[in-house]
Amino acid sequence: MAKALEAAGKSVWWDNDLLPGIRFTAALADKIDHSQAVVVMWSESSIKSDYVCDEADRALISGRLTPVLIDNVRPPVGFGQIHTYNLVGWNGAPDDPALQDFIARLGARNGAVEMPAPSPMSQPQRKATRAWPFAAALAAIAIAGGAYLAGQYGALAPAQAADNTAECKQLAGPAVNWDTLTGHAGAAIEACEAAIAAAPTPRLHYMLGRAYDTGGDFDGAVRNYTVGANGGDISAPDSLCEALAYDKLPEAKPWCQKALDAGVTSARKRLDSLN
Repeated sequence: MAKALEAAGKSVWWDNDLLPGIRFTAALADKIDHSQAVVVMWSESSIKSDYVCDEADRALISGRLTPVLIDNVRPPVGFGQIHTYNLVGWNGAPDDPALQDFIARLGARNGAVEMPAPSPMSQPQRKATRAWPFAAALAAIAIAGGAYLAGQYGALAPAQAADNTAECKQLAGPAVNWDTLTGHAGAAIEACEAAIAAAPTPRLHYMLGRAYDTGGDFDGAVRNYTVGANGGDISAPDSLCEALAYDKLPEAKPWCQKALDAGVTSARKRLDSLN
């Protein structure tokens, strides 16, 4: 995988590149936090590894996680609702169509190429309940227990990071009404993901959740609302309550209660509908 990514022009770091005397955990954390993307490969071995799960969780919180399935396994608890690219059966050949499709999608994430048409090899782990009328980019890359992108995908300059944050707020902030956001959800996702890649905050994840929600990507919305809510964003619990209650999911109850406790009276109606 690392060789295939490098052959495609990606700058890849993985633990084989670790220099003697360098603290292992510190190096991993630094590479995850400063890469554009983190690819986690779920296999029979990796799903049982606490180290891989820790690395994947760190990548998820920062919005950089892109999981890949290489064995017929279920991802660990906490990662089951995240879209996972299917590479089960790949034998390592660099010209494999599924692998090339995956690499092309990583390029699309960084604006290098046009997003290709959906591949039959790539199936979401959960069927979305709302239509997604546009092609949005995937979230990020590297190989947990394997490789992390750095170099050309390193941290953005402060000025560019600030511009991305401002654009994310302008396109997907709470002041933007739902109909307006629906019209430019794709641009909002791109701006918010870029801002999160540079300097993740709970508020940015909340706004990215709004962009995914209006675009019809249920899993993307819930994932980012959850990161925002767990990080202390004041608006995320209510949005998470609404998104989960839409499908009558029991996971909505604690978030609806949290929103109600914070004074969001509309959460009462959603909470009652779940009982």
